[in-house]
Amino acid sequence: MNASALIPLYLPHLGAALVLASIVLTLGRRWTDRSDILSSLFAITLLISLVPLAEFSLTHYARVLTGDMSVAGMVWLTAINVTALRSPGVKAHASVHLQIAATLLLIALFLYPTALGFSPFDLYAYGYSPVALPVVLVCLFGVCVWFEKWLPAVMLLTAYGAWYFRCLDSDNLWDYLLDPVIVIYSVSILVIKCRRQRLQSVAESA
Repeated sequence: MNASALIPLYLPHLGAALVLASIVLTLGRRWTDRSDILSSLFAITLLISLVPLAEFSLTHYARVLTGDMSVAGMVWLTAINVTALRSPGVKAHASVHLQIAATLLLIALFLYPTALGFSPFDLYAYGYSPVALPVVLVCLFGVCVWFEKWLPAVMLLTAYGAWYFRCLDSDNLWDYLLDPVIVIYSVSILVIKCRRQRLQSVAESA
């Protein structure tokens, strides 16, 4: 079996391992801000998740529960984890992460209801053999580059490249751009941000 055929088999497992390691990292940051300890926890969790236990690895069960991560989601989650490991004591998310979270949530609010049949048209279906969607992505990529938003630009470019070479077991471009795990994570980022702003406002007014 050649390398191109192996990528769709193993990339989703890597995405699931990334989710598990990210959860451990998030929990670990509640107890310590030592970069060496957190890096070790992250790496160990990533490796253990990929090692088969009996017949299946932990990533197999994670994929059953959450589905496969999108490629854009993998890039984003990797960038967040790298930032967290470099500056463990920093709790606030950078503005670019908040912008990405808001954008993904907005897209999900339109995409998922139509895919579930709550609309006379199905936006998700446009991800199969798409014509207009790649044009939209190119325009968004150009906007990101123009405003020097390099992380979302890399997310878009990587997602489209992975779809073009079929790096996941899906023919739908949307599956490379968005997934339920990243949508839930986006909601959590925005909720935490709103909560901190409210607490700050209360503290300033006291």
